[in-house]
Amino acid sequence: MLIGDATWTQWIEWSECNTAVCNIEGTRNRTRLCFVLNPNAQANCNGGDSIQLQKCTKPCLVDGSWGAWEGWSVCYCNGFRPRYRKCDSPPPLNGGHVCNGSEFEVGMCNRTSNTNCPVDGKWTDWSAWSTCSVSCENGTQSRNRNCTNPPQAYGGKDCGLDDSAFQNCSTSIPCPVNGAWGVWEGWSVCACNGFRGRNRYCDSPPPTNGGQDCQDVRYEVELCNKTSNCSGM
Repeated sequence: MLIGDATWTQWIEWSECNTAVCNIEGTRNRTRLCFVLNPNAQANCNGGDSIQLQKCTKPCLVDGSWGAWEGWSVCYCNGFRPRYRKCDSPPPLNGGHVCNGSEFEVGMCNRTSNTNCPVDGKWTDWSAWSTCSVSCENGTQSRNRNCTNPPQAYGGKDCGLDDSAFQNCSTSIPCPVNGAWGVWEGWSVCACNGFRGRNRYCDSPPPTNGGQDCQDVRYEVELCNKTSNCSGM
């Protein structure tokens, strides 16, 4: 059998105190293991114990209890004032229960200060939707409201920025479309009188739904040199 080294592991945490009654002495323990570095060798940890014992007591649970109420605060603008107390006489210890009930209470009061109380602004109702922004096809319309119901005063909160709303709107009337000229056609052949002509049409787009017709001429002529025989003309 090989001879090898061994070492103690770290101590594990202490166990719970074995007494069932608080403030009565009991014991607790912790252990450690002897770890052999080479599993094929024979070794042991020289010196020291694998278990330790220690005297202990289990602390008693302490339930919390309320302290005295503090003085009343000043009277607020809403006609109420609070006062507070703390769960510290004693505070809960060692898993004891926290105090039952509220840490504050509110009482009615008469406000005598001449200081003006803050007034938060509130929105009025929305106005009716405006007429559609266009008289044909698709557009937008809007509505508004004001922060005057009541208005902000004496440091109160403003209503914010949401004072306008928008939505799409449409009508059943199609919009007029004005006509526009298409490209000129090619020139005609030169006539015996020394002129040639060309056409264009009001079709890019054509006028619809009462739109205006194209302005200016639909047909134009220019001088040209006749090269073919015009005899008999």
